[in-house]
Amino acid sequence: MDCTVFFLNIKSGYEPVGFVKTPAPVTGLQWSPGTGKRPLCLLVCCEEGFMMEIEAPPMESLDVSKSFVLDGLNVTTRKFSSVKDKLRAEEAAERRRVERERRRKEREEAKERRRRELG
Repeated sequence: MDCTVFFLNIKSGYEPVGFVKTPAPVTGLQWSPGTGKRPLCLLVCCEEGFMMEIEAPPMESLDVSKSFVLDGLNVTTRKFSSVKDKLRAEEAAERRRVERERRRKEREEAKERRRRELG
């Protein structure tokens, strides 16, 4: 998974048009039909909670003579995060903190016992 979305011109035998870089590996694609003033867009779902809306490239005015990277497209990127994931991470951090504290106390008690035995 290389974090890119390739556009192909299917009217001319799957001719490569170019690609757009994504913030994470792609997990799903869905075309959103253009209506009225809203252009045709590709909705891209990515790992790590990212979602992109990429306006379809204008096939007639693309210059890919130097690079296939499509830099001039209108792209909107959003990052979604789950509250549940955050809560789980906080709970795990608290469990680790409690476990470290328990081990620290055990070490201190063991030192104290050794000191009493020797002293």
